[in-house]
Amino acid sequence: ITKAQCEALLNTHGVGFDGFWITVPVDTKVCYPYTLITPWGYQTPDMDTKFNSARALSITGIVLGGAAWFTLMLASCCKLDQSKLNGLACYFFLATLFQGLSLLIFRSNVCTVGFFSVYFTEPG
Repeated sequence: ITKAQCEALLNTHGVGFDGFWITVPVDTKVCYPYTLITPWGYQTPDMDTKFNSARALSITGIVLGGAAWFTLMLASCCKLDQSKLNGLACYFFLATLFQGLSLLIFRSNVCTVGFFSVYFTEPG
């Protein structure tokens, strides 16, 4: 990692479930995975429970919302009675709830100062 990349890692950056982006050196946005090669080998920061929960809730919300949307699209071809539509509403509600709970990522250690220091300090 060059000095410019190290300085960029310490600035404000975008954080996602699979990686983060930084601007290197002036105007080039680069997306990095959380596992990076350093002079000490591959380094991955410790993700806390809130981060892992937010990731799982996001995936579950996408799956439930996708299943509900697919079922709703099939409803244009096949007739669904009221009880099935009520069940479909529960799927959409749970998908919305889980997507909202995925915002728990903002309370995780990823959003704390020094989270990315694992890339700059020797382990041990």
